[in-house]
Amino acid sequence: FEENKVVNQVEKQDNAINSAIPIVDTNSINNVSNSVEQVNVVNTNAVPLNNQIVNNNPNVKILIHGVSMGAATTMMATGEDLPENVKVAVADCGFTSVWDIFSNKITNSFKMHEFPMLYSANTVNKLYSGFDFKEASSIEQLKKSKTPTLFIHGDLDSFVPFEMLDKVYQVASCEKEKLVIKGAAHAASSGVNPNLYWETVDEFIEKYIY
Repeated sequence: FEENKVVNQVEKQDNAINSAIPIVDTNSINNVSNSVEQVNVVNTNAVPLNNQIVNNNPNVKILIHGVSMGAATTMMATGEDLPENVKVAVADCGFTSVWDIFSNKITNSFKMHEFPMLYSANTVNKLYSGFDFKEASSIEQLKKSKTPTLFIHGDLDSFVPFEMLDKVYQVASCEKEKLVIKGAAHAASSGVNPNLYWETVDEFIEKYIY
């Protein structure tokens, strides 16, 4: 990785996922581009990725920025034992836990009951994937977080309910700020008000990168 420029790293996903998650415009964060790596978390394990970056460049400063599922991954990652190179996190419209978001979709979108659908799916998931939906929890991980985090959510988000913002924000044990984008639906905050979005991100990054 070259120093003095921001590098976007995005794991390739199918078109349906990528279309919902905007790629960060590197020009919007040039003012903090002093050996900074911008890691856009889409749907990957951020901890090994961060370690790989540090192995390649021990002096690198890492910003983790995720949207939607990527935001949940970002929040969960900050509860892990991250390298000191991880300086800042930005979580845009992330959910509280896998169980909570599935429950919300089943009951509100599909008008079904949690039992037996969600419980059955959780049992199958534990057999095949080895973890419980409730274990994949942004809330529990944020209680252990030491990474300064900016939480962003659009107030018209109905896919990941807007009220989840306060739930994750309140439990976060790290230094933190919150940004609400008025009139923004799910994963649309940077498009609805790009100036406020990126100015807030830039200002937050500046506090911790240098």
